Amino acid sequence: MKTIRFALAASALAISTAAAAQQAPSPQAAPPAAASSTDTSDTTGDIVVTAQKRSENLSKVPLAITAFSGEQLTSRGIAQTSDLQTITPGLLMQPTNRETVVAIRGIANNVRAISADPSVATYLDGVYLSRSNMVLGALYDVQRVEVLKGPQGTLYGRNATGGVINIISQQPTDTLSGNGYIGGGSYGLMEASAALNAPITDGTAIRISGYYAHDDGYTKNLTDQSSKDDQTNIRSVRGVLKSQLSSAITFHATAEYTDDRGNVGYGYSQTPYPALPGLPTGFLTAPQFERQDPRNIRHDTPYISRRKSFVGSASLDADLGFATAKLIYGHTDYRANDLQDIDLSSDPAFGWYQISNVKSKADTLEAQIASNGSGRFNYTAGVFAYQETAHEFIFLNEDGVISLDTQARNRSLGAYAELSYKLTDTLTVLGGLRYTTEDKKADTVAVVLPSGAGKVSYNSATPRARITWQATPDVMAYFNFAQGFKAGGLNSQQANLSFKPERVTDYDAGVKATLLDNRFFIDASVFHYDYKDLQLRNAVVSGTATLVTINNAGSANITGGEISGRFRVGGGFSLDGGLTYLDSKLHGFVNRQGIDYNDQPLPLAPKWEYSLGGQYDANFGETALRLRADWNHRSSYLFASNLRDYRTERSPGYGLLNLSARLTFKNHMYVEVLGRNVTDKLYAANLGDFRGAPGLEANYGAPRTIEGRVGFEF
Repeated sequence: MKTIRFALAASALAISTAAAAQQAPSPQAAPPAAASSTDTSDTTGDIVVTAQKRSENLSKVPLAITAFSGEQLTSRGIAQTSDLQTITPGLLMQPTNRETVVAIRGIANNVRAISADPSVATYLDGVYLSRSNMVLGALYDVQRVEVLKGPQGTLYGRNATGGVINIISQQPTDTLSGNGYIGGGSYGLMEASAALNAPITDGTAIRISGYYAHDDGYTKNLTDQSSKDDQTNIRSVRGVLKSQLSSAITFHATAEYTDDRGNVGYGYSQTPYPALPGLPTGFLTAPQFERQDPRNIRHDTPYISRRKSFVGSASLDADLGFATAKLIYGHTDYRANDLQDIDLSSDPAFGWYQISNVKSKADTLEAQIASNGSGRFNYTAGVFAYQETAHEFIFLNEDGVISLDTQARNRSLGAYAELSYKLTDTLTVLGGLRYTTEDKKADTVAVVLPSGAGKVSYNSATPRARITWQATPDVMAYFNFAQGFKAGGLNSQQANLSFKPERVTDYDAGVKATLLDNRFFIDASVFHYDYKDLQLRNAVVSGTATLVTINNAGSANITGGEISGRFRVGGGFSLDGGLTYLDSKLHGFVNRQGIDYNDQPLPLAPKWEYSLGGQYDANFGETALRLRADWNHRSSYLFASNLRDYRTERSPGYGLLNLSARLTFKNHMYVEVLGRNVTDKLYAANLGDFRGAPGLEANYGAPRTIEGRVGFEF
């Protein structure tokens, strides 16, 4: 913490001194964090993003990135972060009880440990979210979402081997305004969201927003006739303050509190093994203790989950004329308490259950500077500091008592720079490097499983090189080389035995074009990843204990391609869609059961995925109509939970259809109907094979739901 406090003081002094020393800057120059997304066109690539720590139009960013404005998310009915996977090529999220696995282009992390990290880094208003379940939540009052694909080892560094998800809140303005809606629908859903923007003084404004959703759950426990599994129960509030301290310095602050008492992803039941040679048949318990069907299950321990999180940030942005500088401090506080049935039946002969509690507090500090982009030579540079303290307690009753009590501390320091030079008016080269140091320590006191303490330290240099060709003002091509690094960690279930870091090398090339008088935007790329020492979790029931190992596989290769586009057809019609192809192969991984995964695809890496959306907008006098349909399909893929057997932990291909209709009236009131999974497709959200538990663990995605909303804007 001394390092963070010193860096905070030194960086603040540097920014304040530089800003005070300059002449009055151009009032048009906006700091990166305050980038506006006023062009919310659904048919061009002109959303303003800050993926490269500076404000740029999406169509001019030489990276594989998918971005959506808040208006685009609303028109597609995106209410939760997990919904992003239905509209973002290459993104897949899998709920696994206490954790959430996020994959981008097949790079994911299935390790559950407080001394381990996700492979996709998620940020809210520039603050890194340290625990993977903090990714889950409501997307309300959002300015935009950016999904960066491939390793982002230079500008983002730690835990971005798969990519980055940036969530940017709506920022305050100097105009009194607001919006909101109330809704209701299937399974007793009640939902509400509201936002109020208010100027306080000249140059200072605040924005307050909130969200609430509750339903009865779509999976019923027949043991007590309740309908409380896979239930939504969340409330969240956010405040954002913006103050223009001077003509050159802007202050931002964000505070968000979320209380999530839902248990979506916990409606597990036993499902029979597939009819394959060598696999068990039937269940270990009698039929009266088993599920009736995937939506009507039986268990004798209730599924209870409560997650509370706080995310706060404070930042200073300074317009230095020749560059913009930024200092951002972030703090997160995450707490989770869970109770779950782990024999997945109501058989009194078992009665197994698990209690888990997690606490995490993290502080981050980043100082950055970016040139204004007006000359041939440009740069972005910064320093980053991170510290987390965490505590995890796990208690299991599996024909005996098992417990683990772990205290952990994780630290990271990094420095980075990217330099670019325009060789000609159309050809630009870029080089970048980040140096990162990490250290982790953990101490576990256990019953049955071994106790122990461990400590590890790592350092890594991750480079980037890129060449960009602006063939015409509307057509850009690029080739990119980048590396990503994710630190190793400690496995509390093996006396804090360490596992090694993983590294990804990325070669990708892409084209972005805006054509047909801005009616057609296309983004295409091809890529190849060399993936070394990837961290993999393998779990199996042995005797009275669930044994978990974390190993480094030898390597993996991912080769693929991606294309997405938006087309304004005319007459109020528009189309959008995307297609992703992944050919992934795992090498050098044999699990503890002796099953060889060589040449098997990586988990959460379907070979094919595509989405197609259509929208119709029309005005009838002073009434506006919007109709929209979205179809998403992905081919078969492996789940990431246990890596017990690739024959059983596999999802067949499936597709989901969402529909929406909205009428907006002249008084800015609107009514809206949303239909999700309207074909009522039954699909597994997760399958886990413990081979010793009675059948496969199976959790299923939401059935068809219908929601109606009434909303307003002013």
